[in-house]
Amino acid sequence: MKERIAVVLGLLFFLFVPIWYSPEFTFGLFSVALGIAGYEWMSCLATSPIVDRRAYGSIILCFCGLFLWAIPGGLLLNSAILGSCPGHTKTFEAILVVMLVSDSAQLLSGTLVGKSKCFPSISPNKTLEGYAGGLIIAVVYAMMVHKWFFIHSLYAVLAGMFGDLYFSYFKRVMEVKDYGSLLGAHGGVCDRIDAFVFGWGILTWMCSNT
Repeated sequence: MKERIAVVLGLLFFLFVPIWYSPEFTFGLFSVALGIAGYEWMSCLATSPIVDRRAYGSIILCFCGLFLWAIPGGLLLNSAILGSCPGHTKTFEAILVVMLVSDSAQLLSGTLVGKSKCFPSISPNKTLEGYAGGLIIAVVYAMMVHKWFFIHSLYAVLAGMFGDLYFSYFKRVMEVKDYGSLLGAHGGVCDRIDAFVFGWGILTWMCSNT
């Protein structure tokens, strides 16, 4: 628990504060995070038991899984999503915070009232009540604090939830607990940007088509 708190405080002072003041830092940060996450993914695959078993179907699936988020993520680096956003200095930062609110609300809701397990083979601790509570709280938060439209808020949070399941699924395929240990008890960078990558992607697409 102390290690988790230390990592959260470290992220607050060395990540969120610089993002708040520096667009250039924001751009560079996500560029580096994508690169590290991709490296972690490939490292996990290279050392996975599926390689020893020569499970070529699973190996190819993992390669495809990497490309399906890494390539769009890289292409979106130069998008307008790095511009200003109502309620926050940077849209990037706003999405990061909304995804954090969503994750925290899911955990709280699931702990307090969670009973109905969903996707047990992918993420055993996730419950229907946790998802519902996280969705409602995060959507309301995004609309009230960041002034996002309801449909944008809904789709971005849903995409973040999908991203979390997506990365968890491939951990099961590769038979690993975390993608890395760079962030201690929080796992690797890849474990932390799962919801953000997909939430950012869907919001960017929606904003560019409205």
